[in-house]
Amino acid sequence: TPIGEESAGPKINIGSEYQAKIPAIRTKLYDDDEVTADELLFSPYELSYVDEKSLEKFEQLNRTNPYLFSSRHSPKSYSIELIYMLLHEYNG
Repeated sequence: TPIGEESAGPKINIGSEYQAKIPAIRTKLYDDDEVTADELLFSPYELSYVDEKSLEKFEQLNRTNPYLFSSRHSPKSYSIELIYMLLHEYNG
């Protein structure tokens, strides 16, 4: 059973045994005073290693096949925001 800070706030299941905290949505995306290095980003435009053309292709693929980012055994449609969040976590 999680205790203290581990049990606080909403979480998302990633795999069968891992839960990641879902951060609050940032309202000031460009305020330098409030930037934290380990915060998840929901805006694809803040993923500096992906160019705009790649983002457009990524979104087009997601619209064409909403099950593209799910396993073959249990197809699920994930929101593009969740895909970006997980992409940031994977590369961060």
